[in-house]
Parts: sequence; structure tokens; C-alpha cells
Amino acid sequence: MQTKLINFRSPEDLQSIFDMVCRYKSQSRTQVLISLMRGYISQNHQPIIADTQSLQDIKRNLSEFIKVNPERQIHCNREKAESERFKLEKDEEETSIGDLKFRL
Repeated sequence: MQTKLINFRSPEDLQSIFDMVCRYKSQSRTQVLISLMRGYISQNHQPIIADTQSLQDIKRNLSEFIKVNPERQIHCNREKAESERFKLEKDEEETSIGDLKFRL
């Protein structure tokens, strides 16, 4: 496993107490910080997967909608592409999904 050096600043009193707890538990700073990072990832990975899945579902649903309705064309200009806003233009009815706005 490759490793990478990480340096960061922390309050001196926190670092001092952290070092004492590490010594008491007979663990190095590295062992404890790696354990904390793994715990953080474990606690937070499910919401990330759910968010990613939601975005994939939206993309899939829009793709299917466009296939079923080929007369609707996607128009995108540079300004809207940069702000990640896309429009489907046909009628004047407007709907939105999150930050995406559509004209149907």
C-alpha cells in the first residue's frame, strides 16, 4: 500500500492531549488518525452513494424521456452550461428538478 505524508495545523492543547491519549492507548498518532479517517468514511459513504444514485436516476429518466419524445431538443448555451443549467424547449411550461430547469 502506498502512503502519503499529510501535514496539518491543530491547536497545541488539543495536540498535547491527543498525544497523551495515544501514549496511554499504546498507539501512534498515525494509527489513530487512520482509524478516524476510516470511521469517517464508513459513516458518510451511504449518503454519498444515495446522492450519486439519485443523480444517475435523474439522468437516466431524462434520457428515457428524450428517447420517447424525440421532437424535444436540448438547447444549451455556454453560459448555462457553465452554471449547469440546461433547458428543453418546446412550450412555455417550466418545471425544475433540483438546480436543473426545463421548459416543456
